[in-house]
Amino acid sequence: MARAAIAAGADGLIIEVHHDPDHALSDGPQALYPDQFEQLMRDLYVIAPVVGKQLDFAYLEKATTIRPSASVREGGPRRAVFAGEMRAFAHKAASQFFGAEVRIDPVLSFRAVFQEVKDGRSDFGVVPLENSLTGSIHDNYDLLLEYDVRIIGEITLRIVHALIGQPETKLEDVRRVISHPQALEQ
Repeated sequence: MARAAIAAGADGLIIEVHHDPDHALSDGPQALYPDQFEQLMRDLYVIAPVVGKQLDFAYLEKATTIRPSASVREGGPRRAVFAGEMRAFAHKAASQFFGAEVRIDPVLSFRAVFQEVKDGRSDFGVVPLENSLTGSIHDNYDLLLEYDVRIIGEITLRIVHALIGQPETKLEDVRRVISHPQALEQ
């Protein structure tokens, strides 16, 4: 039921876990053993990104990090920047991580993300570090070494690309694809 609920878009689950359900003071018949719960969480970790969700294992730590009342900038809301365009995958990652707690703005490059944070124009920066299909994003590892910043959290985001064309076009007839290089790599 929990797997189906996440696949249907649920934002939360309540799951009973007990090492000895037969002797639990309440809800024993519906409780999972810890090893069953561990397997369920692995399953949900895979399912959640498919429906635009994430399992946030560090939500309490994240909440204390992003909610302090004062921004590093004078006045105004807390701010995060990402490299790219609004509604692109980096924007989606930033929005899913921070929610409505933080204003999210685009900048032109990965280096600009780091520079905004270093200069105090932004409280947070969001950059990709790993892509399961194309590997490490080496530029950002180099920038982490160059700039005095620290990683405060992570998010796993499922990326899906689609090839579009005229309805009557057959895939074997495609001779040229026009795309951002990242999509072609993936």
